[in-house]
Amino acid sequence: MYLYPVRVFNDPFRRGNNKLVLCDVYKYNLKPAETNNRFSCAKVMELVANHHPWFGIEQEYTLQDFDGYPFGWPKNGYPGPQGPYYCGVGANRVYGRDIVEAHYRACLYAGVKISGCNAEVMPAQWEFQVGPCEGIEMGDHLWISRYILHRVAEDFGLVVTLDPKPMTGDWNGAGAHTNFSTIEMRQDDGLQHIEKAIEKMSLHHEEHIKAYDPNKGKDNERRLTGLHETSSIHDFSAGVANRGASIRIPRQVAEDGKGLPCLGVQIIDPWVDIIPPLPLSLSNSLSDLLLFFFFFLNKAQTPFCISFVKIFAMAQNRTYLSETNKGLLAYYMSLPQEKDTIMCEYIWVDIDGDGLRSKCRTLNYIPQTASDCPSWDFGAITDFSTRAITDLHLEPAMLFNDPFRRGNNKLLLCDVYDNTGKPVAANRRNSCAEVMKLVKDEDPWFGIEQEYALLDSDGYPFGWPKNGFPKPQGPYHCGVGCNKALGRDVVEAHYRACLYAGVKICGCNAEAMPAQWEFQIGPCEGIEAADQLWIARYILNRVSEDFGIVITLDPKPISGDWNGAGAHTNFSTAAMREDGGLKIIEEAVEKLRKKHKEHIMVYDPSEGKDNARRLTGLHETSNIDDFSAGVENRYASIRIPRRVARNRKGYFEDRRPASNCDPYSVLEALCKTVLLE
Repeated sequence: MYLYPVRVFNDPFRRGNNKLVLCDVYKYNLKPAETNNRFSCAKVMELVANHHPWFGIEQEYTLQDFDGYPFGWPKNGYPGPQGPYYCGVGANRVYGRDIVEAHYRACLYAGVKISGCNAEVMPAQWEFQVGPCEGIEMGDHLWISRYILHRVAEDFGLVVTLDPKPMTGDWNGAGAHTNFSTIEMRQDDGLQHIEKAIEKMSLHHEEHIKAYDPNKGKDNERRLTGLHETSSIHDFSAGVANRGASIRIPRQVAEDGKGLPCLGVQIIDPWVDIIPPLPLSLSNSLSDLLLFFFFFLNKAQTPFCISFVKIFAMAQNRTYLSETNKGLLAYYMSLPQEKDTIMCEYIWVDIDGDGLRSKCRTLNYIPQTASDCPSWDFGAITDFSTRAITDLHLEPAMLFNDPFRRGNNKLLLCDVYDNTGKPVAANRRNSCAEVMKLVKDEDPWFGIEQEYALLDSDGYPFGWPKNGFPKPQGPYHCGVGCNKALGRDVVEAHYRACLYAGVKICGCNAEAMPAQWEFQIGPCEGIEAADQLWIARYILNRVSEDFGIVITLDPKPISGDWNGAGAHTNFSTAAMREDGGLKIIEEAVEKLRKKHKEHIMVYDPSEGKDNARRLTGLHETSNIDDFSAGVENRYASIRIPRRVARNRKGYFEDRRPASNCDPYSVLEALCKTVLLE
């Protein structure tokens, strides 16, 4: 067999001037080998070059241990059902992010046109996107990105599988959804060209199915069942925003009447292990190391001689250990990144009101504000909507620096809207913003004290004895020492990461219950306080994910004689901060007294049920059924600090919001009651 070079990439493993070379394979008689589908694809692309076909492929895959079981899954059972993992964040939702981050950075360095990545529906399942690419370039870039993925996973001691259904049962399979458009589809009236293309594909469904996996459809048959966001392998279907169809027309394309780059049609049938050109031709040391990462950046590089690489599989008796591989991740993250090529993490609030989801996108410029970033969409498999309406839109709201990828990379907080342009039920930012416009002249300031607890993967507080309890509360609040402060490394890393991101974090301390901590956000004006808190929560979950620790915002994570967790909200207006402002504060307290029940309903995601476990009148809380207020009274609903009472101006503290509250709802309720009633 002979290897003929077809495309050159930079080598992210050896670096320097070293290269990766993708090759065609030919037999001794100089005819293409049976597996060389690139040859026939290239000929087709020459014939259709004047149509300028563009492609984008969404490559799904699963990370496995060497025993063939998904990485991070319990060895004698299964993780919780699907739902929280898609675009998830946190050590109990995301398995193997280090590999994903290293792969992304390695692809950018290599020159691969990688355009995004996200966690998928099944735990330990991920996706990266390549494109838009024109013609044969698409297959070339996907193949080399697969090679890089396997090489990265090899370094981390994990196995990558492209099996379309690695786990039987109620688990999503893995596809290689292929987005396709021509110049005609991308122009005005392009939708009619898309519809004609769909009609043509409907006539060749069986032929495509045979070409969409190496076993002529037998592999894909396990995935394309009509369940788990797939069509039935036996039936051809198409629809707008329908992820259960063979061909999906994105809603934006249907509305615009034409296909934007790589948004013409999405071919959902191809199996994850397709040969890309074929479908195209048819269409403690751990803590120290982690803290080092958050305070410094490893710039180590190792020179190698130039060489070309032959790919082959090796069995190794290794397992993935985060304790030994954070240095490896730092090595990949130190790969030089083009100045104007950045990774932008789109972040949005989940349907449950106390969680977050995110996915990454490549931008070829450096955004300065959120408005510089493009809108995006995502599949509504997070219970935001019914199966029939599966595309939701992400609208940029606030931009931050990325403390994990650093450089020019960004974190982007987003609003979520449905296909009609209306905010989804979980998008409480929209109504909060409207209220803030009405009260802008009052100059409302907020400061929020976010309490949380650190948990081991078994759900028990970090550092607690597994067969019992620590000593009673007392020495832990603002404590110091390894027998009093449990998990400080996470807290320190989070604080530094927030400062780097541009979050207005203003303090932190250990709380009353061991393994319970608090950070404070503010003072911020208007809706900014809630934006800053949501991003601070995201950063907290990402940091703890790196440390292998779970964050809980449960208002009462441990029953018994232990403090719960709140989000005490400090509030003032310009009038309250001026001389004689205490009178305005007292008037506000009386307004809040009359709306006590209404506020309790919006101070946790479960309309007061979560908070009922915390607001018992014990452990520095008021009783949920009674409204109270007082100077320096931490058992009151509303606390007026002694300094405020003495100066007769300042702010008050609403101690009722639960730790898992939606801050947009809290801020909106306070402003409506105090300023608009």
